[in-house]
Amino acid sequence: MKQQPYRKPSIPRRNEPCPCKSGKKAKHCCLDRIKTLAAVPRHLREQFLVAQILAPPVVVTPPAGPVTVEEVVAEVAEGATARRDARTAKALSH
Repeated sequence: MKQQPYRKPSIPRRNEPCPCKSGKKAKHCCLDRIKTLAAVPRHLREQFLVAQILAPPVVVTPPAGPVTVEEVVAEVAEGATARRDARTAKALSH
């Protein structure tokens, strides 16, 4: 049996319809994302797509009001303190 040569999957041209079936031209829709994904090695691209399919949807709730830099720094410091306290408690219990 003769082996078939490897053919790189074609990327849609700028003025072709987008493969996502949105009805837009590829240049106004998904062309940048398609080119970015095509540049990634095949095995990593497959892993990425599987992880994207299997991952639970992420729900982000925005903060109730404006967030300042000081609030973010305080929250990060509070989290670091809590992690350090948990490690200390674990070390003391052994």
